[in-house]
Amino acid sequence: MAQPEMVSIVNVAKASVNAYNDKNWDKLRALLTPDCVYEEVATRRKVQGINDTLALWQGWAKAIPDSRATFESQFVSENRVALELTWRGTHRGPLMTPSGEIQATGKSIALKACQLIEVSGERAKSIRQYFDLGTLLQQIGASPETGSRATIAADPVRVDSRHYSVESETDQVRVLRVSYGPREKSVMHEHPPVVAVFLTEARFRFTFPDGRSEERTGKPGDAMIMPAEQHLPENIGDNRADVVVIELKNRL
Repeated sequence: MAQPEMVSIVNVAKASVNAYNDKNWDKLRALLTPDCVYEEVATRRKVQGINDTLALWQGWAKAIPDSRATFESQFVSENRVALELTWRGTHRGPLMTPSGEIQATGKSIALKACQLIEVSGERAKSIRQYFDLGTLLQQIGASPETGSRATIAADPVRVDSRHYSVESETDQVRVLRVSYGPREKSVMHEHPPVVAVFLTEARFRFTFPDGRSEERTGKPGDAMIMPAEQHLPENIGDNRADVVVIELKNRL
């Protein structure tokens, strides 16, 4: 028979999964320590703190809104719990992967996973999750073997013509007109090295494939040099943001 203390630790470990199943973000905040660490081995994403952890989990909820885990088995050692899970749901939104963003395919998943949770009091202090990314991609039809038509983030003009248009282009550079309304967000895309010239005051949040985010700001006339990178920009300001982006096709 399981000891009462052991049962309590298991319940704490399961609580965050149950709260995610319900998409109860307020409850999840109460179930994690302020300095909690969440790591996804398959996607190579590791974040610290409640806000960054919830942002990552909300990304999964956006990609697979009905995603739910069922518990298959559990193992306890002192204040650590290992949970064997099966995640199920349907891919109905953009899914962020190490290779970029994959648009909804409408396909269902049934994915085996394991979570290792360290418990501190009544909260989870760290959560490390293991699953097979190749199996997930195959199930949603995005692996090379299935010949998927899923859209992997790339040229911003192709994947987000609402915010990006070509002003001029040569074999050396491409000049883009970038325009975002207040609080508007793009999709994951990539650029070569660029020089960004701000036409208006702007405040952007850039989210990267590994789950990190970074804020970048500029005033009219400011110029910013950025390296080649893949990112998802969001205008977090209350005004329209206009920028001219000069892409350098060949490194100088």
